[in-house]
Order: sequence, then C-alpha cells, then structure tokens
Amino acid sequence: MVGWVIITARLQEKPMPAVLHGGWAQFWIVVLNAVVGGVTVWMRLSPYIVAAHFLAATLLLTAAVYTWHAAYADARPGRDAGGGGDRTGAPVPLVAGSVARIRSLSAVLVAVTALLVVVGTLATGSGPHAGDSSDVARMPFGWTAVTVVHGARPCRRSS
Repeated sequence: MVGWVIITARLQEKPMPAVLHGGWAQFWIVVLNAVVGGVTVWMRLSPYIVAAHFLAATLLLTAAVYTWHAAYADARPGRDAGGGGDRTGAPVPLVAGSVARIRSLSAVLVAVTALLVVVGTLATGSGPHAGDSSDVARMPFGWTAVTVVHGARPCRRSS
C-alpha cells in the first residue's frame, strides 16, 4: 500500500511533494517496525523493545494520517487551505491571529498526546498482565504510580 502511495504521488500532473514525503516516511517506518519487531522476538519480548515496537507502530499511524491529510487538503473546491467553512461549504475567513493560535494549540495537543502514549507504554511495561507468570521481566517502575500518572487528569475545584 505504501508503495502505491509513493508511485501515485510521483505520477501526478500536479506535484504533491508532501504526499511523496509522507509515503517515503511510511516506507522507512515500516522497515523500522520490521527491524524492531525482529529484535522484540530476539530479545524474548523485553518490555523496552515491545514499547519501542508499539511507538514505531504509532509513528506509522501518525505518518499515514499526515499523508492522507496532505493528499486531500485541497480536495474540496471552494475551501481556503487555512479557513473554516459554513454548512454550505463556502469559505469563512478566520479571525486575524487565529491561525497562529490554532497551530500553537495543535502543537501542544500533539506533544501531550505523545507524552500520554509514552507513559502508557511505561504503564503497560511495568505492570502485571493476566496470564503472565511472576518471572516475566518488567520495567522497574512502580506500576501503580505510572498507571495513576497515565490516567491522571487535572483536578477541578468546585466552588
């Protein structure tokens, strides 16, 4: 599938470099995941390598979403690339300065999500699993503490 994305991006009349770069990124992430998957088996399911394998798979999903967005960003006629739209599909201009704010908030959202996924792999690698024996190696973190951090949400004071 990734090969078709690369070939299709190369054969377009209108160049689509973002799609081509996204396709190549997916290709190399698949190669990375294959190598990490092999190392995972070779290291007898070390929780560190399993976590790296999961993070590489998550990176592949991220690259696929980026590529899809790049391919279809200009697909709807009448849409401004940075603008919103109303129910009729007509472009609605954004308030001055809102694009920068949206990008900043998006970057924060991506960073927090990445942190949540990484802490989730630590929680999974630290804790016991149903059916596992006690001699299975785990990450040396207190699994209850890591799980609380992973599931933590901001506390709101009621007034």
